[in-house]
Amino acid sequence: MRIEKLLAILALGALVSCQTKDNLSVSSVTLSDQEQVILTERTSNTPLTYLADTDPEAWSRLGSVEERIEACNPTQEELDRMSTKALVESIAHYPLNSYALLYNDPEDFIRLLTETSTLHREFEKRQDSADALIDFLAESELKMGVGASRLQNKEVSFGEEMFLEHFAATKEFQNSLSGEESKKLEAIVKSKYIERMSEPDVFSDVSLEPLKKIQTPPVLTRDAGKIQKDFATIGTSRIYTLFGHYLDVLINAEMSAAETRDIYAYVRTNFKDTSRATEDPTHPATSHYNCHSYAWYNRSSSNPYWINAKNDNNVLQLSRYWTNDAYMSCPASQGEVVYYPNGDHSAVKRADGKFISKWGKGPVMIHEPSYCPYTSTNLQYFKLAELPQRSLKIKGPESSSMITIGQICNYYVDVYNPSVTYQWTVESYPGDANFIEPTILSDRMTYSSLSIKFNAPGYYVMRVDSYGKTNTQQAVHIGYDIVSAVAIPQF
Repeated sequence: MRIEKLLAILALGALVSCQTKDNLSVSSVTLSDQEQVILTERTSNTPLTYLADTDPEAWSRLGSVEERIEACNPTQEELDRMSTKALVESIAHYPLNSYALLYNDPEDFIRLLTETSTLHREFEKRQDSADALIDFLAESELKMGVGASRLQNKEVSFGEEMFLEHFAATKEFQNSLSGEESKKLEAIVKSKYIERMSEPDVFSDVSLEPLKKIQTPPVLTRDAGKIQKDFATIGTSRIYTLFGHYLDVLINAEMSAAETRDIYAYVRTNFKDTSRATEDPTHPATSHYNCHSYAWYNRSSSNPYWINAKNDNNVLQLSRYWTNDAYMSCPASQGEVVYYPNGDHSAVKRADGKFISKWGKGPVMIHEPSYCPYTSTNLQYFKLAELPQRSLKIKGPESSSMITIGQICNYYVDVYNPSVTYQWTVESYPGDANFIEPTILSDRMTYSSLSIKFNAPGYYVMRVDSYGKTNTQQAVHIGYDIVSAVAIPQF
C-alpha cells in the first residue's frame, strides 16, 4: 500500500537522522510529488472552477456528453489536495447535474458519471464522503428560478438539488451509509418533504420523487390534511404497436411552471449554439411524455404517455417496434427513427441530417446527433417497412359451409389489435345482377368482427382492411383479407 510505503520511508528517515556521518552513509530519499501531497493534510476547501463558469461560450461549443465530462475532470493532484468538503461542493455545482432531468432515468446519468468522471470516482474512494454529502444536503438552500447559474457554497439550483437527491437515492450510496448516517439522512428527507409540500405551486411531484426513492415518505398531506399528495408516476397504461405488440407505459404528473422554467434556462444556457441545437416551440418541456414516446408512438404535444425502453422485467420492450412489426433496420441514409443504444434515447431523423428528440422532462429539440446530453455511439436507424399485404386472416363460415337464407354468420380477424381500426365490406360476386344487400348487424367501420345475415341466395365476398396510425398520427393501411361464402335457400 502507498501509505505503508510512506510510513516506511519516514521511519527510515528518522533512523538516519539519529546516526552519525561516520557510522552510516545512505543516499538521500526523495519522495514523489504525489507522495508529498499525501503526506500533507488535505487543507484546500476551495471547490473546483469549471469551464462552464470561466468561459460559457467555449463550454457551449463542446458537443458530446463525453467531451463535457472530460472538460470537467480534475487531475489526481488536484483531487488529492481537495478536502472532502470541497469535493462535495464541487459535485454539488457540477455543470452537468441538470442532465439528470434530461434522462429517462436519472440513475443512468449518475452511472455514466461514476464510470467516466474522476471527480465522482474520487467521491467513491473516500470514507468520509457520504457523511459530507449528507451534511451538505442538510445545509443546502434550493434557489428556484436561477436556471443554469452556478451558485456558491450551500446554494443550489433546482437541477443541482435533484441530482444530489437522486444520487443519494442510489443503492450504492445507500449501502455505504452507517446507521447514524441513515438516521441523519431520514431527518433531512422529512424536512424537505414538509418544505416542498407547503409550496404546491412551486414544487410538483417531480420534486418529491427522489425523496420517495431515498425512503418511504412520511404521512404528510397538503392543505391541512385535505389533499393527499401523489408522486410523479400517477398511473400506468398499455399501448400497442401497429401490429398489436403491447408496451407498458407510465402516466406522469406534470411539473410546476417554476420547475419548467429552470429546465428551459439550463438547456438554453448550456446549448447556446443555435446552429447545432434549437428548441421546437410547439413542444415545450413536460414530464408527460419522453423521447421514446415521441419518436415511436405519438409526436403530438398532447401525448400523455411516458415509455421506458425496458419494462419492469428488464426486457427491451421498445424493440417491439422493429421486431416483426412496422419498422425495419436500415442504413443511416434511409433512417427515419433513431435509437441510441448506449444512451437510452430515441430521435427522429430529418432530411437535413439533424435529429428531433424530446430531452427527458425538457423540451423537444432539433439538434445534431451528438450535440445532446446522451452517448451517441453505435446509433441504430430504422424506417417504416413496406407493410405486408393480406396480413390478416378472417375466421368464419366460408363457401364450403352450408349457409342458409336468414342465418346470422359471424366473421372475425384471427389476431385482434386494439391500436388499429377495421373496415368491412361485403360485395356480390362480379356479374351477379340479382345481388341483394345482406343485413349488417355490427359496426363495419370499427370492430374486428362482422355479424351478417344473408337475405337472398348468392355468392358473397367479405373483405376486411385494417388501418393504424403512425407516430405522426397519419393513417396507414396495414393489411387485409378476403373470404367468400355462398348463401342457399332454406329447404
